[in-house]
Amino acid sequence: SGVGALCRRCQRPPKIPMKRQGSGMYRKRLSSGGDPVDFLDTSEASEDFAALAALSPAEVLIHRIQGFWVLHQGPKNTAPWLQSFLVRGSEAESQEDALEIRTESERVYMAGGELSLDEDGFLHRYGQSGTHLVYTRLTDPQGVYIP
Repeated sequence: SGVGALCRRCQRPPKIPMKRQGSGMYRKRLSSGGDPVDFLDTSEASEDFAALAALSPAEVLIHRIQGFWVLHQGPKNTAPWLQSFLVRGSEAESQEDALEIRTESERVYMAGGELSLDEDGFLHRYGQSGTHLVYTRLTDPQGVYIP
């Protein structure tokens, strides 16, 4: 019975099973490193995985993009509201506005642009005008505006 646990930060599966000291309960060390926050009980991870398995691909994407994103690649004249944002639920909060994130035909859209997440963890937004923006997840947003 494989456990389908996902890292709370990068949403990738665990790499190394470890045994918790002083306890018989096995814990999974998740791929983002040694931060204790990134360790999940396997029982908790199984419940999380089961909940994710019941979601549509669009709902899984919305779940996986939760957090703070900052522009990594795009035109220099990118609008300020598209340079960084915090995804909470089905809304993205930027410096200037709250943007609705919606699904349509198993695709996810933010402010009219389609969103996708690549295998390296970069978030892509393809705007209606043809503009392609690439974002990186910011795990320590020190000195950056967070709505």
